[in-house]
Amino acid sequence: MQNKGVEEFRNSRPLFALVSALILACGALVSGCTAQAERQNVVLSGDLTLSVRQGGRVVALKSFKIADLLARKQVRVAGHGPGSSDSHEWSGVPITELINGVLAESPQARAFEIDLLVLKTADGAKSILPRSFINKYPVILALKKEGSALSKISTVVRNPESSDIRREMLPVDSYFVSGLVEIEMANYREQFPSVFLKNRSDPRRMRGERLFVKTCMGCHGRSEWPMGDALSRKLLGRGRDLPLHPGVEGMPSLAEPDHAGLKSYFEAVRLENPDIAGAVARANGKS
Repeated sequence: MQNKGVEEFRNSRPLFALVSALILACGALVSGCTAQAERQNVVLSGDLTLSVRQGGRVVALKSFKIADLLARKQVRVAGHGPGSSDSHEWSGVPITELINGVLAESPQARAFEIDLLVLKTADGAKSILPRSFINKYPVILALKKEGSALSKISTVVRNPESSDIRREMLPVDSYFVSGLVEIEMANYREQFPSVFLKNRSDPRRMRGERLFVKTCMGCHGRSEWPMGDALSRKLLGRGRDLPLHPGVEGMPSLAEPDHAGLKSYFEAVRLENPDIAGAVARANGKS
């Protein structure tokens, strides 16, 4: 049985039409306001998680909502961003500030052992860089570009073309990441035990070790992570031609002392690891 009041309201066509028009107008107004708000303040997708890898396991330490990051003190840097050579002004949170804060709250992470960072994106891409780099040079988690909110968290290095950064001999171009969702903290020695020299008295060999761990592994390790020690052993066993690696995009230019250091380092590693030396001999048809 229909309600008499509702029926009378519907039969009053002018009033019914007016109320209907008001409802439609309000709906359009709300929709328009929502769309305008979204245009003015783009909501970044996803959270950012900081984790630590120890003993082959990854443990999440802390996650941040985008609003948490935006509420922190922002810094501005000028430079190009991921996939571009054009300079812009970026604002965001210093990555070292975020990491040091989480490590201070998490004594189980053994902060003194963390010397390696893996930046992970939502689409599965990875970038490997030394913790020492972000401690020495400004790297931010960019949240805005020229004052406008970004749709994804990006990492931006201030003044990456500076002579100081270029002297680091690192694949700096790979440190520009778009769509960052996780920062994994780890330890070089635990991850790549075969590449560290037992005899650490020769400066030239130590120079080669540093280049191999931070430059070579920083680039090759991007294709597969965690790679364990297999890739490092494979690279070390490829032969004496490895220091003559052909140049690729983003690869630092190696000077003669760098080549000499790498060659001396490879020879020392093979002397200390007979299994690697044996693999080289077999590859060269000597066994």
